[in-house]
Amino acid sequence: MVRSLSKITGLLFLCALISTCQNSSTSDPSPDLTTIILVRHAEKLNLDPDSPLSSDGKRRANDLATLLDNVHIDAVYSIAFPRNLSTVQPLCESKGLSPILYQRNVYAGVIETIVNNYKGETVLICGDTETVPGMLNVLSGGEEYKTLKEPDYNHIYYALARQIGKSEVIVKTYGE
Repeated sequence: MVRSLSKITGLLFLCALISTCQNSSTSDPSPDLTTIILVRHAEKLNLDPDSPLSSDGKRRANDLATLLDNVHIDAVYSIAFPRNLSTVQPLCESKGLSPILYQRNVYAGVIETIVNNYKGETVLICGDTETVPGMLNVLSGGEEYKTLKEPDYNHIYYALARQIGKSEVIVKTYGE
């Protein structure tokens, strides 16, 4: 019950946030605002770079799909590691999307592409301990976000981008 209530609250918050930020003072949609949702891959089975998700990770991947079930997602970007692809798989299946693969060492270019090419749309990005905070720093224009710790799998970041370096970022948690 508490878990369901938390998901509903998170979903209502996201919908209100997107609705509020995508409306100008005249209530016209803002076609220049890109909503970027960032997550780290879910829990992995072991430390191998090609490690699949653990049972907890599979559960978290399903939690992500459930959390974003009523949110329109225009594209999903993911690193090509199995754990990242498995994290976004349930969401992609439910939305009828295929993940767009990116190389983890060019994440600043990925952010630039998304902000420039998905204006007025919503994009989910699945990264890792370094790319998620790196992307958040590119979006916000600061150095506030540091490398994620190993057990940090439950954060979801909502970035509202009109331009790179001046994005608003909201941090929430999801899953168990």
